[in-house]
Amino acid sequence: MFDALKPNFHGCITKATVQGLSLSREMHENIGRIVYELIELDEELNFEEFCKAVEILEQENLNQTTKSEKIEVPDEFS
Repeated sequence: MFDALKPNFHGCITKATVQGLSLSREMHENIGRIVYELIELDEELNFEEFCKAVEILEQENLNQTTKSEKIEVPDEFS
């Protein structure tokens, strides 16, 4: 996945390396937020930092899924 973001010669993905990329639907769902933040904040990530960012997003998604499963809908709305 990291290689698809075309890291530069220093091994970092940056605003310049990700701008204009076409991400598949699956990649967009998984890492789109990271790509948008790289562009917006003009930051760069090395492989290790990218992996950590993906882990954080996965954990956030897991937490949101867990929260939505706990929502109780009153009978009148069922």
